[in-house]
Amino acid sequence: MIKRVIGLLAALCLLGGCAPTEFDASRYVQGILDSTYLERYDDYIELTGVTAEQAKDEFLQGLDAEADVFLQYYGIESVSQPVRDELISMYREIYQKSKYTVGEAQKTGEGYRVEVTISPIDIFSISGSAVDAKINELAAQSGGPERNDDLANGIIGAVRAYIPQIGYTEERTVSVLVYRDEEGLYGLGEDDFYSLDQWIIDYSL
Repeated sequence: MIKRVIGLLAALCLLGGCAPTEFDASRYVQGILDSTYLERYDDYIELTGVTAEQAKDEFLQGLDAEADVFLQYYGIESVSQPVRDELISMYREIYQKSKYTVGEAQKTGEGYRVEVTISPIDIFSISGSAVDAKINELAAQSGGPERNDDLANGIIGAVRAYIPQIGYTEERTVSVLVYRDEEGLYGLGEDDFYSLDQWIIDYSL
């Protein structure tokens, strides 16, 4: 499954850059990825000028957006805040398994081209049978899940049990452009960010 474009995540890539003589495009991309998925903010803060509080807030926005992807994926319209908090907590654990390698930047007329090799997390393929079993169990107990919270909690529990067994599907190599704007600052566009983000977690079964 390819993720839907979610506006909250885009904010991560539209912040300020650095003076051209000091700019390290590979480090910039690494900083964005580390801040987005691993809660490692130092490079991102240094290269963009955001505060630690802003960086953490963007990380939490990303988790919240990922929770929406989960609900859409399983056809769940909405859940209570406690269940959403559990869902966000689950993704926080999954994100810590993110695996990627950022290559050396190649200068172009538009800025820098950077290749990133991503190992997509396989959590949804390895937990698929357990999730199906849990959904069937809930259906048998109640004649069909009567509450979104019941269904979401059941799926969260089934998926979470497989986090210690996380592996990775086939590597994907993505080339992104770190562009230079009219003011001489560098940034990563929304489309390029999403081309990376869509492979961090493999939603295919």
